[in-house]
Amino acid sequence: MLTKIALVAINFYKYFISPFKGYRCAYSAIHGVSCSTAVYALIEKHGIFKARPLIKAQFQKCRAACVQLESDQKFGCGHTHCDDEWKPCRTFLVVYQDMFY
Repeated sequence: MLTKIALVAINFYKYFISPFKGYRCAYSAIHGVSCSTAVYALIEKHGIFKARPLIKAQFQKCRAACVQLESDQKFGCGHTHCDDEWKPCRTFLVVYQDMFY
């Protein structure tokens, strides 16, 4: 039951909140798959409780992507993923990672 509620909440976020927030996660800027899509797949496959450490790992990957993007932008890499859309991801991660630690 909680798994279904989590999946509905993620879909709500993906379709009604994410398009209007004005930025995308750093992980999706590099890899093309958003954290919400990855987390949805993890919960769908493993269930909410067994997916918890995998979700934590996904957020750590997103944090690493933030660091990579900051480094790329600092040194003027010229990559297409280095735009202003990902900058607020660090704030997002701090708030939402607390749920999984």
